[in-house]
Amino acid sequence: MGKDTKMLQTRTITTKAFRAGQSDTIEIPRGYSIESLRLRLTGTLSRGAGASAGAGKDLTGAQLIKRIEFRKNGREVVKALSFETLMRLNQMARGTLPEWVLSAVWTGFDVKATTTFALSAELSFAIARALQPLDTLFDSSARNGISTLDMTIYWGNLVDVMTAAYNPAGASVTADVTPSLAVSVREYVDPSGGPYLENREYVISNAITATNPKLQLSNTPTNMFKQFVIKTFADDVQRSDILNTLTVRSGTEVFMTRTAEELRQENKDVLGLEAAIVGYYLLDFCPDGHLTRALVGAGRSDLIIEADVTKQGTNCYIEVIPMELIMPSVPAA
Repeated sequence: MGKDTKMLQTRTITTKAFRAGQSDTIEIPRGYSIESLRLRLTGTLSRGAGASAGAGKDLTGAQLIKRIEFRKNGREVVKALSFETLMRLNQMARGTLPEWVLSAVWTGFDVKATTTFALSAELSFAIARALQPLDTLFDSSARNGISTLDMTIYWGNLVDVMTAAYNPAGASVTADVTPSLAVSVREYVDPSGGPYLENREYVISNAITATNPKLQLSNTPTNMFKQFVIKTFADDVQRSDILNTLTVRSGTEVFMTRTAEELRQENKDVLGLEAAIVGYYLLDFCPDGHLTRALVGAGRSDLIIEADVTKQGTNCYIEVIPMELIMPSVPAA
């Protein structure tokens, strides 16, 4: 039996207690090739009755973590996502929603007492639907120029789990058991250490101030893009009646044009989802798993996502979450 040169191991790094409006920076162990960071948020919440309106947000509880940032060498951000968005990206990647358990459903704005919850998500570097998922492991070793590696958790507030319309007459949202986040790392003990493509994900957010048939969402055309996920919402609620059509182009060269609802339903079928996700759309340039088919931005003057949008509600937004692939550095001769 040959020597196993890629042994997968999982280890718990730390557990952090919720600190409303604060942040915690976690040092990530270096030396191996990281497949993913596993995050599990648990706790118990109660809710006072709203006077007239409001409801729990999408994936209620996830809003306790406002943003997750994974950084290398101090300032270079590799991943920057909300916990809520990360859970939906996991659902698209694997065809099933990660753990999301509440002992009571937080619809409406009535009293909810002692609701226990557990939510999980993966900040993943390996691409689940790629032909070779391990091509995008994150090499955390010194040979990849990594001197520091950390993840910062930006905590929200308890009331953030409710939509903006929530107007409690008395008590708001309280914690019966302080929420806590457990973090573990899945990594390969990999003597070869790649080289691997670097898998970056972040959010480009745009306010929709008026109905616009040609809202332009620009992206810097420097690397390759495996996919774009589009998210639309108004007044803290995901909606599928904001986006009408999408076009990806550079100058006059058009790479993709899709009708929004057709794309959303196609995503359900192709990704094996139980139902189409409200307000989420996936534009995938590598549906067969070949990352060589990624959209190449380098050398182009621009890269534009053009959206035909209808403004809904008061505070209406469209977000683009690129998956950007960066070629490994070539060592000097």
